[in-house]
Amino acid sequence: MENQPVAPNNFDHLFELEKIEKHHVANLSPQQKAAFNALVQQKLAVLKDKERDDFIEKIRPIIDNRTLWEYNHDKITEAIAHYIEDFGAMPAKAEISRTTGLSLKTIRQHLSSYKQNPAYQEQEEAFGLMAPKVLSIVMKKALKGDMQAAKLFLHIQSTQTDTNEVVIQNQNNNIQINNTVISQQILQQLKPEQLQQIEQIIQKYLAEQQQ
Repeated sequence: MENQPVAPNNFDHLFELEKIEKHHVANLSPQQKAAFNALVQQKLAVLKDKERDDFIEKIRPIIDNRTLWEYNHDKITEAIAHYIEDFGAMPAKAEISRTTGLSLKTIRQHLSSYKQNPAYQEQEEAFGLMAPKVLSIVMKKALKGDMQAAKLFLHIQSTQTDTNEVVIQNQNNNIQINNTVISQQILQQLKPEQLQQIEQIIQKYLAEQQQ
């Protein structure tokens, strides 16, 4: 009886089930599946806390766990970013829950295990792939006299290896490498060939790191 065709866009009896299994929606037409999925997404966006958790358990057999994880991850990271931007501090889990509508249980589980999720690991690999390109852009800005970019570049390079003996310090708009202080004014006064020498040194270093 549960496998009988569903009337167009009438899914009430499905949501009344304790758990919606794949065979419950097997007879849906493509149009009905699209309408059903849209309704599921609508409910996920509206439901909060335990009601949302209960609804997820109801539809667990028919949803894509990866898509659900990515949705939760985006909501949580967005809430954290906005809170830090507004208040300059890390939000409590209760605040993240209030902002996102996700339950405290979901927040705790996600924060404690997100690094083990394959979706997160794939994101990290993609970011790692882009890192050399971004670092190259930072280096080019530094060589044009951008002290913030220069400090960022040297800081990144100084933290990439535990055997680095060069001491790098940031002092306002200056960079101190061991006993040498480099200011933005000094960089701007360097001749083109001198800047080119610095660029060649950095490019050689980057090439060695990529081997």
